[in-house]
Amino acid sequence: MRPSRWCLLVTAVLVVGLTGMPGAAAAPAPASYFVGCERAADSNSGRSPTAAWRTLDRASSAALRPGDRLLVQRGCVWDGERLDLGWNGTASSPIVVATYGDSRDPRPVIQNGGWTNVRIDGSYLDVSSLSVRHDRPRTVRACGQPIGDYYGFVLADGAHHNVLRGSRATREMAGLLLSRGSSYNTVTRNEFVGNNVMETFGTDKDLGAWGMTLNGHHQEVSDNVFRDNKAECPNAEGIIYSKSVNLYAARHNEIHHNFSTDRVFSELGSSDTEVSEDNLYAYNVFLPTLPSARFIVTRGAGDAAYGPVLSTRVLNNSVYAPAEDGQGTVCVKGCGPGILTVRSNVLYTSSTVMFADDTFAEGNNILWTTSGPPRLPFEPSNSDVFADPRLRDPSGGDLSLTAASPAVDASTSSSPYRYDFDHTRVPQGDAPDIGAYELRQTGTNRVGLGAWSWRAPTPA
Repeated sequence: MRPSRWCLLVTAVLVVGLTGMPGAAAAPAPASYFVGCERAADSNSGRSPTAAWRTLDRASSAALRPGDRLLVQRGCVWDGERLDLGWNGTASSPIVVATYGDSRDPRPVIQNGGWTNVRIDGSYLDVSSLSVRHDRPRTVRACGQPIGDYYGFVLADGAHHNVLRGSRATREMAGLLLSRGSSYNTVTRNEFVGNNVMETFGTDKDLGAWGMTLNGHHQEVSDNVFRDNKAECPNAEGIIYSKSVNLYAARHNEIHHNFSTDRVFSELGSSDTEVSEDNLYAYNVFLPTLPSARFIVTRGAGDAAYGPVLSTRVLNNSVYAPAEDGQGTVCVKGCGPGILTVRSNVLYTSSTVMFADDTFAEGNNILWTTSGPPRLPFEPSNSDVFADPRLRDPSGGDLSLTAASPAVDASTSSSPYRYDFDHTRVPQGDAPDIGAYELRQTGTNRVGLGAWSWRAPTPA
């Protein structure tokens, strides 16, 4: 049955109405809201620096839309308050949380906000230039160890496609928690320093003194500084708890171009229900300052509590661990090719450069110890190079290459990155260099971080 002319006319009118008639209201323009400590009150409109809100509760309850901005005043301190970011931007119009005021003033500080200081539940949020801390945790009187369950920043279950950049976390159990159920978040150019709080459960069950805990999937952690994240008191074996990235029950994550002086750069584990798998470590620089250092610690199926961890790739990193019992990669309780791949790294330690209880996928590494050629507990690849890597000044914190280094033009890794730790283009010569640094040739350019220029700090 054919539709009548009347039906066609009604349909046409409805289509015009849906697609926009003359005089239809346009989407509101993006707005900026301000929260500060000068001339601020929650009764204000929040729409200008002179009419800023005063509390983080008021800012958290605002109804921000895609494209809006929340600006936090530099030089201010919020004590005992938490900033909750539950809004949802879009890929083309993220919601921005940044700062305002004199750029010479310090970042705004959010401290002692309960168990966390900044909680992100939303999506497509770009959060930058905040500082968080807990400065009143309880202590264990015997040694003065701060204890508690404190996180600086938390990306909660369901948080996705957010960016945390240019911020600082200190005096926490972990500076950042990327929760289970979070995904596709980016953590870049932050400082995780001096986190020293621990959650204590008894012998061998203490947690904390970490830069971050990485759960969830498809997270990117890049260009961050991890320094002095450590407990105040040693454990029964005399080892100081200290870790940059605690990766647990997490898949398809990329940890690259970071700098760390902590005792352990990253330890990986699986839960009873979630196997950690396909995590990449590339172009990181590790200069631990404590004894018993480990760059990567992972495990096979023989670890009933935290194994197996599958398909971890360690490519083009540079490690210098000269203190007592310094090691590079450690793979135990069922190591093998499906557990760990280690290629094109400079591993320069005081002890075993690679420890494993079985042969795994490795090769094209430069391996050296402070006392000369290393001994390995397994048969190494024929492509490994047992030679002094000829670094510029490792004892002074400079692991870049000299022209005489055997690392130059010698890498065969499949790293997806085309810039080195110092953001120099890769390759500079006929092939990429082994390790995290590319020997820079005359007239070449660095790549892409705008006005922000990476320089690794000298270890304390």
